[in-house]
Amino acid sequence: MAIQTLGSRQVQATLDATGLNTGNWTAQLTDQILNSQVDPYEIYHFYVSTSTGVNFTSPGAIGQFMVWINNVPWDNEPYSANNSWDPSQPMILHPGDEVDFFFSFGTGTPPIVTAWLRYNDGTG
Repeated sequence: MAIQTLGSRQVQATLDATGLNTGNWTAQLTDQILNSQVDPYEIYHFYVSTSTGVNFTSPGAIGQFMVWINNVPWDNEPYSANNSWDPSQPMILHPGDEVDFFFSFGTGTPPIVTAWLRYNDGTG
């Protein structure tokens, strides 16, 4: 089995338009952004940029995000500030799937999510 890269995809969060995270940043890795013709493929690594202008050190102000696949919760991260997130189990996806990052804040600069994709080409 040979693992092949599909490269990376990057999206900047915008104020939520899904209705699932009102008033906060949401980063949507839509089917058009993921743009994979391979079935199945996986996201094996995420990098989430720091949102500047947010005071995460004040009491109770911890930037968090939840990750959903096709409007279903998949995972969460308790600290969103400039983190490299490598899930212990890669996210298996199919063309048409969407991955959303719902941040717990909507101030400061929008976070940027970078996803790294790969697939098994069935050889070796």
